Amino acid sequence: LKIDAEGAEIEILDNFSLDKFKKIAVEYHFSFDMSLIRFRKICSRLEGLGYKVQLEHKVPSGDVWMNFRKPNIMLFASRGQ
Repeated sequence: LKIDAEGAEIEILDNFSLDKFKKIAVEYHFSFDMSLIRFRKICSRLEGLGYKVQLEHKVPSGDVWMNFRKPNIMLFASRGQ
C-alpha cells in the first residue's frame, strides 16, 4: 500500500483497516499536522499490528515538528515475508 494523500494520510492511518497489507509506504505531511505525539501514536499503532516501522530520517524529540525546510517524512512499514 502506498499512501501520498497530502495530509489525509493521518485519517487513513488512524481509521482504516491495515491488516491486509504486508508493506506500507507513506509520505507523512507535517505541514498539515505538526504534532509529533500524533505521529508517534500512528507508528505505535502500526507496530501493534505487527509492522516493523522504519523512517526516512530521525524524528526529533519534542511534541511539535519544527523542521519547516523538510515538512514531510517517508514512513515504511513491513511485516511477514
